[in-house]
Amino acid sequence: MNPGGDSKSMKSLRRQSIPLLAERTCTRNGERFHRDLALPSTLWKGMGTRCLSYPPMPPISALVLLILIGIGVDSAVGCDLGMCWTRYQDATAALNSGILMDLIPNGVSDNPKCIVIRTYVKCINKQGHRFECKTSLTFQSEKIGNKKALKELNCSINGEVYDPAANTVPHFPQVPDSEFMCSYEGQRNYKHCGLFGDPHLRTFSDEFQTCKVEGAWSLINNKHLTVQVTNDPVVTSGAATATSKLTVVIKKNEDCAAHRFVTYAAQTDNLPGSFDDGSTTYGPDNSVRLYEIEPGKHIKIYLRFIDTTIVVRQIGRYFTFAIKMPQEVINKSREEDVLELCVRGCPQQERINYQKYLAEKKNKILPPTGASSDSIEMQRSDAVNLCKKAKVVDFYFDSCVFDLMTTGDKVFTVSAYQAWQDLIELTPEMRQTQTNRTDLSRYDNMHSSAATFRTNYTSSFRILVLTILLCLWHQYHPV
Repeated sequence: MNPGGDSKSMKSLRRQSIPLLAERTCTRNGERFHRDLALPSTLWKGMGTRCLSYPPMPPISALVLLILIGIGVDSAVGCDLGMCWTRYQDATAALNSGILMDLIPNGVSDNPKCIVIRTYVKCINKQGHRFECKTSLTFQSEKIGNKKALKELNCSINGEVYDPAANTVPHFPQVPDSEFMCSYEGQRNYKHCGLFGDPHLRTFSDEFQTCKVEGAWSLINNKHLTVQVTNDPVVTSGAATATSKLTVVIKKNEDCAAHRFVTYAAQTDNLPGSFDDGSTTYGPDNSVRLYEIEPGKHIKIYLRFIDTTIVVRQIGRYFTFAIKMPQEVINKSREEDVLELCVRGCPQQERINYQKYLAEKKNKILPPTGASSDSIEMQRSDAVNLCKKAKVVDFYFDSCVFDLMTTGDKVFTVSAYQAWQDLIELTPEMRQTQTNRTDLSRYDNMHSSAATFRTNYTSSFRILVLTILLCLWHQYHPV
């Protein structure tokens, strides 16, 4: 068999319908020829034949490395543990606020920290069946690390987990209200009101306002209850104020509270763990009760006869306030001509257009020391970054940015976050109404369009006036 004949055989075989899977360039006796892998190998037996891949085949180790890199990239993208991390943060916030203690059934010994870690572990375990997570180094390290944490705290993998959507705030005896005296008998439809920061108000009607309201103002004032706050200036210049004093008055109710008014008063650096007379409960079956969640920082008051919960926190030098109250009780209050910020909102002259402020100060830079009251204390871009890190959204994000720009005090990021957490804790269904917005572009667009319209309108109006004046001049002074 000579090389020329082999070459002719190759050409004839290529005309047949044998699929060509690959081709190799080979040398034999110093001569080069092509070899098709689809051909029977028996045609090419012989000593001294050397073949090179065409195109050259990479080493097996390189192929294995490429496969591993591909798996790693896919895993990093596909195995998303963000949801589990969010649940872990929610559980941590609940731990800090004392809620987790109430999730532990009576007679069961469990560490609240176990609930936090267990919440995260069970969440990531649910992702374990996915191929992206099985091959993810991040997933495997998280899984091993948290199992080790459970073991170190002597926690069982079985037990309670924290779910804000399912675990409402059970800081009261776990039996139906109907078994207690003075239980609320109205409709169980609730509304939320909150006041926090500089100060920002969420009314029972879900209106969002930023107000000046310096001095004493009533948040609630109905036949059952009065809540009054006093707001003091935060900085020496500007209109920024915050709540430095808060008073709760439970009105006389001989059947379900007390035969006299019951008062709770808090002021800066003094958040008591009891009512003014040292008591923490009143009424049949403790129908009024005060819970000290964290001494000097966090208390709750529950009025069973109107199924109302009040939450007060001290953060830094100032207070945050939140309340959950039945719609029926609120509606009766609306019938009275009484100023209640939670019901009617702040008076128009006391409101600050925070959306316009945030838009107009977008590119404003920090002024020199001693500048006018129109200056800012923090640039908007820096405030936005801090508030994103604080994990606040929507109105609470806007409020956080506003407070940082007007005061420069980073403690207001905590106020906004805790106000957001109190909303979710008291009314978990409200989580579904949030858009999770963490930017201010809607305000930028809104007010830049308005400014453009005003500029165009002013220019057009000036041109119109000049045209009329010119016409009148020509009428009386013809050329």
